[in-house]
Parts: sequence; structure tokens; C-alpha cells
Amino acid sequence: MADDFIDKLRTASFPTARRGGYDPEAVDAYLRELADWLETGGTDQTRAELIKREMERVGERTGGILSSAQESADSLLAEARTEAKETREGADRDAAEARSSADEYAAETRRAADEHVRISAEAAAREASDLRTQAEAEAQEKIGKADARLREAEEEAKARTASVEQEIAGLVKAREGIVENLESLTTGIRGVVEGPGGEDLHLPDGLAQALDAAEEETGEHRSGEGREVEGEEPDDENAADEPGTSEQPAAARPAPAPANDPEAVQEHPLPKPPPPPPEGSDDTTVPLAGAVADEAAEVAEPQSSGPPPPVVGNEDETKMMVEEFDTEERERARERELERRRRGSDPDDPATDDPDDMSDSLL
Repeated sequence: MADDFIDKLRTASFPTARRGGYDPEAVDAYLRELADWLETGGTDQTRAELIKREMERVGERTGGILSSAQESADSLLAEARTEAKETREGADRDAAEARSSADEYAAETRRAADEHVRISAEAAAREASDLRTQAEAEAQEKIGKADARLREAEEEAKARTASVEQEIAGLVKAREGIVENLESLTTGIRGVVEGPGGEDLHLPDGLAQALDAAEEETGEHRSGEGREVEGEEPDDENAADEPGTSEQPAAARPAPAPANDPEAVQEHPLPKPPPPPPEGSDDTTVPLAGAVADEAAEVAEPQSSGPPPPVVGNEDETKMMVEEFDTEERERARERELERRRRGSDPDDPATDDPDDMSDSLL
């Protein structure tokens, strides 16, 4: 590479200049001398000097560069430290502000939560108190209504009981009046039939049974003795009163009314004389039975002298209650009779002298 450079120095050519230019020969001579010098070793020395000078310049430049680099590094380091310090201080400030904001937010949130809990607790307490008050009021109202219904039911039951008792008393009174009318009518019929100038009367079985039943019921009502209980066999005295008997015993017949008694005649007037029996007939039963049948019709449908029994409430309901009362009374009478039999059929047993037994014969 150095040889090529030297050859170029020897063969270098320059443009020609007429004004102010160099002499070409002088320039060529100088170039030849320079090339020779370089070929003879002057190049090494020059090179060394050049290198030395270059190294010095490089050293100076390197020192300057290093100094500049050190200065730049120191400046950058200082700036970095300053910036880092400022960044740290800013971060500390930001962190402190964030921590302060977080603390304030937490405190505010805690206060809001406490306030919400307090308000919720107060609202729940008020609601519970309102519900308790409402429940107590409803309970008191229901208790009051229940007490009122209970009192109404008791009053209604008392009123119904009183009305039933009043109806039963009226029915018993009506039955007593009917029995008294039956007794008076029976006495009048007996007086008419068996009085002075009367004949033995052969009554039909049905009519005789009705009269006997009326007399038995009258006797039971007056004396309270000799009442037959369902299921008891009739005794000797009652056996003579069975249907189909033409005459009653003299002891069981009521006394005939005097013929000259005007009150008896007015209350029970004598029937019209029966028509004479048909010719060729010896039977006197038919006309007499016809006369007595008219009286028996009056006996079958007696009219009570007193006022009609009071009717309270529904008639069907009253009848049903009377029937229930009648059934209960009959059951009690049957139980008392069974108890009397169990004790030995003692007629003096006070258990059998219950005045409620009269309702069985009347009802």
C-alpha cells in the first residue's frame, strides 16, 4: 500500500495554470524527492513523529473526552440523584397523600357504616315495636270479639233454654188441661151411660181402649203411682183394663155425676135418646155405641180451656227440642226404673219418687 502511494506521488499530475500557478517541473522535482525520501526510510521517522503527534493529540482528545465524560457522568449522576431524590420525595408525598386520603375515606366509610347500622337498628326496633303493638291490638281485638261471641252464645243459649223451658211448661200445662178435659168428659160419659136408668154398655174395642187409656193417664197424673214402664209386665189390676173388656171394675170407675146436678148437666148434657132397635133384633149395642161414638169424637179432639201454649222460635225446631227433651226424660225414667229394680223393687225407694217422672206420662 505504501509502494502504491509512492508511485502515485511520482506520477502525480496537476492541471496547468497560467496565472498565479506553480511551475510543473518544480512540482515534479519536489514530488520525486519526496518519493525518494520516503523510499529511503524517512517515512518511518516521519511516521513515528506523526504517530507521536497523533498520539499526543489523541491523548489530549481522549483526556478531554474522558474529562468530558467524567464531567458528563458526574453531571448525569448528580442529575439522576437529584431526580431520584425529587422522585422519591414526590412518591413519599404522593404516598402520604394517598395514605391520608385512604385514612380519611376509611374513617368516612366507617362513620357512614356506623350511621347506617344505627339507622337500620332504630328502624328495625321501631318496626318491631309497631308489629308488637299491632299484634297486641289484633290479639286484644280478637279476644274481645271472642268474649263478645261467647257472651252472645251464652245469652242465646240461656234464651233458648228459657224459651224451651217455657215451651215445655206450656206443653205440660196444655197436656194437663187435655187430661183434665178427658177426665171430665170420661166422667160425664160414664155418668150418662151408667147413671140412673142406664144400661150396661158394650163399647167397641177401640173406643173402650181409648177410654181406658184416658182413665189410666188421669190416674197416673193424679196419684203418680201405678205407672207402667216400658218393658214391665202388667200386674193383675192392669190386666183387667186390657182392650176388649166391656166393663171397668167398679173400684176403678169414677163416681157418676148426679142426675139432678144442673152444673153437670150443663157441662155434659145428656145425649139424645137413641132410636129404637129394628124389629126382630135383640141387640141393643148398636144404638148405644152410636150415641157414645159422638161423645168419643169429642174425647178424641178435646179443646183446652186455657190459652194455647206459647210458640217461641221455629215450630219445627221447637218440636225437635221437645222430642229430644222427651227422649232424654224417658231415658232417665228408664234408668231410674232399672235402678229401682236392681235395688229390689222397693216402692219406698226415694230414687223412684222423682217428680220428673210425671213428664213421661204427660209427654
